Amino acid sequence: MDKNLIKCSPAKLSSRDLYADPNQWGAVDALGRRLPDAKETGPSRNKFVGIFYWTWHTSSARNNPARNVSEIVKRNPDAINDFNHPCWEGTSSGTPYFWGKPIYGYYDDHDEFVVRKNAELLANAGVDVLFFDTTNGDFLWTEEYLFLAEVYKKAMKQGINVPKFAFMLNFCPVPTSRTMLRNVYKDFYSKPENECLFFYWEGKPIIMAHPECLDPSDPLDREILGFFTFRKNEPTYFAADTLYKADKPMENWWGWCSVYPQTKYGVKEDGRVEQMTVNVAQNANDDGLHAMNTSGGEGVYGRSYAKGNYSYSYDKFGVKTTVTEDTPELSLYGRNFQQQWDYALKVDPEFVFVTGWNELIAGRYDNWIGTDNAFPDQYDYEHSRDCEPTSTVLGDNYYYQLVANIRRYKGIDDAPVAIEKKTIDIGGDIGVWKDVKSEFAAYEGSGLKRDADGWVGDHFSQPAAPNEILLTKCAYDDENLYFMCECADNIKTRCDAFMKLLITTDKAGEGSFEGFDYMVSPIVRTKTAVPEKITKGFHRAPAGEPGKLSIKANVLELSVSRKALGLEKGVPSFGFKWCDANLQKGDIIDVYTKGNAVPAGRFFFKV
Repeated sequence: MDKNLIKCSPAKLSSRDLYADPNQWGAVDALGRRLPDAKETGPSRNKFVGIFYWTWHTSSARNNPARNVSEIVKRNPDAINDFNHPCWEGTSSGTPYFWGKPIYGYYDDHDEFVVRKNAELLANAGVDVLFFDTTNGDFLWTEEYLFLAEVYKKAMKQGINVPKFAFMLNFCPVPTSRTMLRNVYKDFYSKPENECLFFYWEGKPIIMAHPECLDPSDPLDREILGFFTFRKNEPTYFAADTLYKADKPMENWWGWCSVYPQTKYGVKEDGRVEQMTVNVAQNANDDGLHAMNTSGGEGVYGRSYAKGNYSYSYDKFGVKTTVTEDTPELSLYGRNFQQQWDYALKVDPEFVFVTGWNELIAGRYDNWIGTDNAFPDQYDYEHSRDCEPTSTVLGDNYYYQLVANIRRYKGIDDAPVAIEKKTIDIGGDIGVWKDVKSEFAAYEGSGLKRDADGWVGDHFSQPAAPNEILLTKCAYDDENLYFMCECADNIKTRCDAFMKLLITTDKAGEGSFEGFDYMVSPIVRTKTAVPEKITKGFHRAPAGEPGKLSIKANVLELSVSRKALGLEKGVPSFGFKWCDANLQKGDIIDVYTKGNAVPAGRFFFKV
């Protein structure tokens, strides 16, 4: 047997212990906003980010079909504040409605595919901890968070630095709070196998709850009091700043949502602030709390709102772009979100609490705080407060806005990967790649199959990605760029949308395809790699002579002419990503939901 046909493991082709460092990845969102690099953010700092996360969808999903209020109101604008309008199908008060459709469809919390994909997204964003919303009654949704825990522990073993877990309980020390504390301690925190998911603050796992509900004379309550770092959770969006009480740690407060300028929680003697919130939107205005569809959806602080004459600017492919209250399709730009981030960055607290990730639904009530047919917490694309990507309108804009601001807040260590100069004989001994140090790891298991029920009437089924990419490397010489892609198993070439290599250069402009200006397609039949210029709309045009292609067992190699990519002089600088079994129709959202993409989403490796 030819030794080159023997399957090679990552250990044989890697020169070091690999790890994924998402802070070194680039991305360009649909608005042309590039992620900041270390030059903009400065070095990494000891800062932490939590995000509000919901585990309550299963109970609703098992009893309701998915209903999308944005779609309903678009067809029936006269129904906004009419509880009895026929379009609501006579559903009872409290029936849940989605404000938008997630990219993964109307999913259940027991969908491992979605839980794992979101774990990757949150880890890549730099989120440190999820705070589960358990603020209502005595509901902990134990079955759901324990399922989440098992998926997260598996993901940790596969190389993902997943966020840890924490809980936010009732907003006051009611009797149910004691029951909840005892149950979550017994079911989760007392189990040593879950310790890897504890988020520590001041040396103990943190919990947002009111400790007064516990009885210090009870042995179990006393144990719980000593186990956690408690922060009382403030319900109002209008709280005054609080002082940090080092001598009375059980009396310190944290928030979860606040109007601009946000409350400073835990102001210390030296002026440092322990915690602040950053919110996508608020179901409130200067008069107080309101339903999201108050005054037909125009009465609260939605995604487009900002206090005063606020604007922010960014570089869009070399052109300064300023977002103001007059910007068309303002909901896409997160003006509210950015103003709150700007203030948090100025104050520079130790911890930022983001609201939120995946609330997704809100009950429809006949009346709530004076609003008829009220949707208290979520309503439509403008009046909603989730960062999880949606399949229409907002897409993944808020996700990358989240990533960008976490980078600015936490900083980045400048550790770019320098591309190595080395001529590779494509189709020769693959062992020549072993000493190439310009290498990038991928998470194991990211191309898992999907087979799960969603909300009533929905089922999601999708095979595993044909090729699970584990490692990629690149090199260059005066004439060519060289790429190697190593998979978990022998490469399957007979599949839809076989591997594509997307490349972004400094010349990528507004007309490029989602920030990428070239694509290299392996053509198995001719053993060639065809470079193409790609532009908006996924239009493709030849970009030069084909390079070479070799596929042996689980390793793919290809070469592409530097001239074809406009990278003829000096050490080449570019970004790249591999895509497999997706992008059939040029929809960038495919890279989240189909096949495999390395790195995930819009991210690309930078050299």
